[in-house]
Amino acid sequence: MLKKIWTFLIAAAVIAAVAATGYFFAKKKSEPLYQSKIDRVMFDRKNKVPGFIMRLPDKEPLEKKNPILPKEEEDTSPRAIEAKALLDKIPLVAKLPKNSVQSPLKHINADKNLLEENDGVFLPKIGRNGEKAWIEYGKTEEVQPNFYRVSVIINGLGLDSMVTNAAIESLPVNVSLSFSPYSLDLDKQIKAARSIGHETYVDLLLPSKDFLKSDTGPLAMSITATSEENINRLKKSLNVNAPVGGMIFQRGIVDEENPQRMQQLLKEIADMGLLAVDATGESHLEKITYAGLPRKKADIVIDSYFTREDIDERLKEAEKIAQNNGSVLVVANPKPVVLYAIKDWVSSFSPQISDYKEIKNTVIEKPLALVPVSNIVVE
Repeated sequence: MLKKIWTFLIAAAVIAAVAATGYFFAKKKSEPLYQSKIDRVMFDRKNKVPGFIMRLPDKEPLEKKNPILPKEEEDTSPRAIEAKALLDKIPLVAKLPKNSVQSPLKHINADKNLLEENDGVFLPKIGRNGEKAWIEYGKTEEVQPNFYRVSVIINGLGLDSMVTNAAIESLPVNVSLSFSPYSLDLDKQIKAARSIGHETYVDLLLPSKDFLKSDTGPLAMSITATSEENINRLKKSLNVNAPVGGMIFQRGIVDEENPQRMQQLLKEIADMGLLAVDATGESHLEKITYAGLPRKKADIVIDSYFTREDIDERLKEAEKIAQNNGSVLVVANPKPVVLYAIKDWVSSFSPQISDYKEIKNTVIEKPLALVPVSNIVVE
């Protein structure tokens, strides 16, 4: 009998324990989940009502939060005036005024008679009746007999859109423009330049002299590559579905020990009906000749020492060369300070006067006439 009582008590205790455990976990499960300790503090132990009330500040009027401050008076101290004058001297291309005179060229788009297409590759060619791109895509500028011809090429365009647009829109239309073969949307940039009135060309890149620090890239000519590879790179540089009148040779290594390689490049350019401009600033390239190629060597190359004083000195030198030789060719990199200097220099030229009587009574201070580069190239 005693054994049955003990068995009953143990069973009752077990049942009570199980029931208590179930009640505890059921209560815990019914509690809300808190995202943080702050949420838990907000509720009392029974989890029914908030234990604290949080009050946000009243919304303030916008005028009080952002009061209109009085305008500061302009600082007219000598130091402030000097600082402003210094900032005004900084040559920013965004401040260059646009050229009001525009003279769109005859060919904005490529002439199919001067373009050869093969599997999506567009290359210049001589036309059916012997027409050549450097002549057909150029324009002739009439110059008075008592004026000297000045031709300016801005090269290396297309890599900086702001500088490129400034050169196209701000420089006089007779300034010729040459674009890097690495330019994005090269055809669109060339067409935009021609719609203003600029003759258009493409840079030919030579191997870098400082090849350990700088590389002119996969479209540059190479002294280690085969002639076929260099010609292939030349064609890739000219693969533009837009009017290109020739190539502007940039500063670099000219392999004088193997002139045949360069002669093959010159032959390829001549066979396409293009001109060649030597802007290397050295005499190595002009020693390598090829009959029948229209070419010209730049008299002044501005690709270093970009201070306004140095640039102005080079342009004064160009004036003397023009007076001595009848013409001068200046090739310059598109640095903002260069664009400013070229624009100011050209604007200082004396205007040409067509009336003979007026010419007799007019003192011509700078008898210089800006002409496109095709006007001073001889085949």
